[in-house]
Amino acid sequence: MRLTTPASTVLLIDGEPVSDSTRILKRIDGIAPGKISPDDPALKAEAAIWEEVADTSLNGFLVAARWLDDRNWPIVKQAYFSDMPGVVRAIVPSRIRANVCKSLYLRDVTRHGLDATWTRFEELLDLFNARAPESTFWVGNQLSFADFAIYAQLAGMQTPLTVWQSAKISERSRLASYLARVDSATREGQ
Repeated sequence: MRLTTPASTVLLIDGEPVSDSTRILKRIDGIAPGKISPDDPALKAEAAIWEEVADTSLNGFLVAARWLDDRNWPIVKQAYFSDMPGVVRAIVPSRIRANVCKSLYLRDVTRHGLDATWTRFEELLDLFNARAPESTFWVGNQLSFADFAIYAQLAGMQTPLTVWQSAKISERSRLASYLARVDSATREGQ
């Protein structure tokens, strides 16, 4: 069972809540060794590095896209807060947004302003596009936690909540093809 809130994802494993994407992936790897991590120690280390890049860098852009990009904020606000009573909805979203803004500034995501943030986002997408494998997965022929981490952050920006970011990802055909391959591989056997 998976519980999702605007701020986090929690996976229940045998009734125990496991939060944080890195911990979730490590827990899955412990339950099913070799299923999401390469056997080769060098590839396993590389997958771990890419998971960290996705968890830190890509995630900052995902959070900024949802909470700080004024092109998306009205849609996000409606999706996240429409069920709140009006008086609460008039106060809570702006307070949470202010806290997210401060957090992203401290994480160095938005330190140079939002225009610079989106320029850096596109530059990072260009790097990911150049690195994206043409026919395999991120660190080899088998899905790994690197793929899950990269896919989770980028697919999180390919939703109706973040239209501009979704278009920017789609413009990078090699990266978009890789994401489609990961999506397809994770749906096999359903």
